[in-house]
Amino acid sequence: MSLEFISVERNWEVDEPVMHQMLSTFKDPQDPLWLALFPEGTDFRNARGAKSLPMKLDFPCLRMCYFLKQGAFCLCLEVLRGSLDAVYDVSIAYKHQLPTFLDNVFGSSSRIVCSQTSKLTAISLMKE
Repeated sequence: MSLEFISVERNWEVDEPVMHQMLSTFKDPQDPLWLALFPEGTDFRNARGAKSLPMKLDFPCLRMCYFLKQGAFCLCLEVLRGSLDAVYDVSIAYKHQLPTFLDNVFGSSSRIVCSQTSKLTAISLMKE
């Protein structure tokens, strides 16, 4: 087992070729692979576009809104095609307030946390 991390610059033009090259080393279906991807998105709670983007996309305006950036996820699916059996989507929601970094480190948050996990077969994802 090895732990490898792909360092990103948060600039897609720079990150895409680096990610493509690193992901290509995981293509052997005989090697077990757990790829943990922490996709970041745009948190619209405090942004100027908090209402304009959801309205443009014909979504309801929510008090707490987060739009996922999907480029890295799609690249993973593309490069690892044939090597993946399934993708597990884990969503975590905090009921009242987001925990701080230190809350998570020390486990001191007493907030209500909701989670949902679903398994998507790689074949169903490749069709979309």
